[in-house]
Amino acid sequence: MTERASSGASRLLARIREKGVLRLARRFVGMAALYGWREAVSRTRSFASTSGEPLAAPAQATGYARMRDAQFDFCRRYAAQAPLWRQRLVERLVEDASDVRGVVLCPVAGHEAGARAGRVMRAFAKAGYVGLVLPIDSAVPTVERLEERLHLAHLFPDAFANFADEPVALYVDAPRFAYVARLLRHAFVIYDAVPTPAGEGADATAERDDHAALLARADLVLCATPPPPSPAALLVADGAEDAASLAPALARLGEWSGKHRRAAVAAPATRRVDILTFNFFDWQGERMYNGGAERYVLDLALLCRRLGLEPRILQNAHHAFERECQGVPVVGLPLAAQFDLAHMSEGYSRHVADAALVIASPVELAARLAGRQRVVGINHGIHWDAGTNTLATHSPQRDRLLFDALQRVDACVCVDTNFINWVRCHDWQLAQALDYVPNYVDLGVFRPSPKDFSAARLTVLYPRRLYKARGFQDTLEACDRLLARGAPIDVHLCGGANEPEAALARAFVARHGDRARWFELPIRDMHRAYEASHIALIPTNWAEGTSLSCIEAMATRNAVIATTVGGLPNLVLDGYNGLLVKPGALALQQGIGRLVGDRALCAALAERGVEVAATLSQARWERQWTEALRRVLPALVGAPQAAGGTA
Repeated sequence: MTERASSGASRLLARIREKGVLRLARRFVGMAALYGWREAVSRTRSFASTSGEPLAAPAQATGYARMRDAQFDFCRRYAAQAPLWRQRLVERLVEDASDVRGVVLCPVAGHEAGARAGRVMRAFAKAGYVGLVLPIDSAVPTVERLEERLHLAHLFPDAFANFADEPVALYVDAPRFAYVARLLRHAFVIYDAVPTPAGEGADATAERDDHAALLARADLVLCATPPPPSPAALLVADGAEDAASLAPALARLGEWSGKHRRAAVAAPATRRVDILTFNFFDWQGERMYNGGAERYVLDLALLCRRLGLEPRILQNAHHAFERECQGVPVVGLPLAAQFDLAHMSEGYSRHVADAALVIASPVELAARLAGRQRVVGINHGIHWDAGTNTLATHSPQRDRLLFDALQRVDACVCVDTNFINWVRCHDWQLAQALDYVPNYVDLGVFRPSPKDFSAARLTVLYPRRLYKARGFQDTLEACDRLLARGAPIDVHLCGGANEPEAALARAFVARHGDRARWFELPIRDMHRAYEASHIALIPTNWAEGTSLSCIEAMATRNAVIATTVGGLPNLVLDGYNGLLVKPGALALQQGIGRLVGDRALCAALAERGVEVAATLSQARWERQWTEALRRVLPALVGAPQAAGGTA
């Protein structure tokens, strides 16, 4: 490269850096990989507009009118497709406050309100108003509590979208925010008036026009020095912005607020709750699955019915069908020929449009739902945890559907903290909408049974579906070695299997005769398997939440050996109420051998397991779910009613 060309390239790079284009480009590429190009365009525009970074020209070249008009246009367009989860974040700031008289919004250009504006907003908050100070310097949706009922909320466009048709107060102290009054169509406008802007040129003229527009539009004008610029003006001297000096202003605002209170939450026109899943019966509508996810969905539907709601379960199917399970309608819909959660979600939209609430199990089924109906998602664990995962094959695009779903729901109930922490690593604020509600056990059915841990032989139970993800092959290998060495154990395999695993189970039983059994039990009889065992194995390799089998085993006084996978460490404290081991046959073998050789430890772990299981009762799970439903359906879900199980 010639010296002249090199110099030209350097000048070009300097200009690009000056314009902030490289930073925006890097941001766009990262977002496109994670969310797809359409969402990346929207987010990059949002970042550029709210951070002050220009897309095509440096900030110093952007005039007053151009910046103002760009902000107004951005907020107007943003309101048409504002992410629901960010809208709910704004709403919760108001719903979580007590003794609320109204809402006061305060847009600011910097990182925080100025001294005078800050004192005025604190006075409003002390008078019973929820105050939201809204800086435009960041697109990151974070909230900082300044004091009681007063928040610094980086939710500038979201607040205006949420309150566009609500009776809220708008407090502004700069002409540039005159456009906000146009976004809030029913606002009580308070203008803390500045002196009439001086200067020459188009920008000065535009600023004077905004100043005049605010004086004409404002319901209340505050001014620091006389003479009052408007008949609606009140004189509030600088430094005297306390409750006493603002008493006349608070009185006017209070009178208006009393006449224009925010409407109470209206009850939906229907009490129907649609619970979305991909399997309940098989896709022919003939055979009901007995897995944990199906049990969870049915118990949730029965809870909804006890709360006075009208649940139905929707699932994918090869052809349309209607069935019932314990009185709950199950509707099969031919949405997708293959396992495609995105296609299923899109197909469900027209079937749930008039539901009071949609519950998506798993949460990904909410990703493509249209409309604004309330939606609660369920995450049953990190199901994309797999033995085939490698750095070489990892792609952030894999997570796109999940993040789309999390931005669509009002809340997401998670069975473990593993998923919550994973989301928090990507988006801290998004994780704030996640509720931890661990799996549960019906203590009326799964009761602690008397056991002799000093018996000549201990019974080791594998109470799960027989396949690799759940550690079935590891169990066979570990128990083969122990039995070959004369370990005083009997091995019970209790679960269904496909033919390859079934063949392995039959061969294992054949090798060990009366020391090994393989059998299946219906859900209603599973407690019998636990009652007959001393040690229960939960040797998951991948894709685990908080295992129902683990909780049931503890409740029936078994010493549990579980792996450090998914939400299992939420249930088992190593050495207290069970053993936690690495996935794999060797670690499992060592764990079994340790408990067989130390009967006192085995008995102690089992006894403490009973104590821990008592905190995971179905009754508690129902109370937690009832509270989650009440938060999203306050008009329909009242006080908790009688729940099954034992508290």
